[in-house]
Amino acid sequence: MNKDDVLEIVEDLKQFVTATVSQQTAELRGEFQGLRGEFNELGDEFQGLRGEFQGLRGDVRNIELKVDGLIDFVTEAIDTANDTSGQQLQDHETRIVRLEKTQSV
Repeated sequence: MNKDDVLEIVEDLKQFVTATVSQQTAELRGEFQGLRGEFNELGDEFQGLRGEFQGLRGDVRNIELKVDGLIDFVTEAIDTANDTSGQQLQDHETRIVRLEKTQSV
């Protein structure tokens, strides 16, 4: 094997290595682009979910306000019923005392 043969083999190896590296790089570049696209899609989905959660947060707040209103209404109704019952009890007690006085006379 002479010097020219060795140089030719080295040159062939360089071309082989260059072609292999180029091919592998192209494949990696393609995979990276695919991953970038998937990542962007996930980002879009995340933004959509964020919007939906914001809407749900508003819905929950509206429900909280309605529940607070209902609690206030029920509390007021119970207080009114208790006041009415208390007054009726007082009226009955007054009547009973009068009846007891009239029966003891």
